[in-house]
Amino acid sequence: MRKFLEIILRGTKNLLRWFYKKQPKLFLIIFLFIVLSFYILGVLFPIKLFRPYLADIGVTIHDLLTRFFQLLAALATFTSAFVALFKDELRKKFLEVQKINVEFSEPDKISEHSEDEETDEKKVVKYVCELEFKNQGNVHEKGCEIYIQNIIIKNSINILPIKKSYSLLNWGESSQTKTLIPIKGKVYLNAFTISSPQNIQADSSDASKKEELVKTIPPILKIGDNIELKGNDIKNSEIKIEYLLCFENNPPKEFNLIIKWDGCWENRIPEMKNKISINLEFPKNV
Repeated sequence: MRKFLEIILRGTKNLLRWFYKKQPKLFLIIFLFIVLSFYILGVLFPIKLFRPYLADIGVTIHDLLTRFFQLLAALATFTSAFVALFKDELRKKFLEVQKINVEFSEPDKISEHSEDEETDEKKVVKYVCELEFKNQGNVHEKGCEIYIQNIIIKNSINILPIKKSYSLLNWGESSQTKTLIPIKGKVYLNAFTISSPQNIQADSSDASKKEELVKTIPPILKIGDNIELKGNDIKNSEIKIEYLLCFENNPPKEFNLIIKWDGCWENRIPEMKNKISINLEFPKNV
């Protein structure tokens, strides 16, 4: 009999917890409605067996204080039972605050990477756009993963979606796809890189034709590990990268990175900033 009651209580507890997790507002409304309904029924249709007998005597201050403390004890018992039953849900709902700020790690939004050559003129080989994720909430964000949901290229002619499947990205320069963002902590993501144009000269036995065989590879915009877009192909286009940031213990967060680039290359950041525009976009319904 005892085991049977334990099974019933455990099943009821799991059912109530599931319902509260799915519809917390509706759960509280139904709970208050049931309590109020039983109170009204008890007032309108009292059961004589349980009707309290009140003697026609004066009520002293001692009696009032006794009843007051009895009411407090009953409320404390009910509250402790309610909290013990739904402590995890209540903590997540009212105490834990999820707040992840996503912004560019550099004021110029891109940083330059140069060759290690001992020359007077610095040669930039690529530009890197890095995103910073800072935990401004009061709970550690565990098991953080970031995906590319979609990449869309818009130009004056058409709209071209080039990626429809999810692509899991690595954090920073490591090969880790899952990380922890502690309270006040930061992690970084290489959103994309733009490599400099390259000149390739083919071998030829005819020395007079060597200059004609020089081939120029345009600058390349690389997203993730395997998506490469040539500057000539996306000239004056808008590239929209749709991200999904997932957490082990909180709802996911969506945001977009908008890139507008004319496909040209400059060897210094001040000039390159005139060629490219980069902005973050956060959906209003998230």
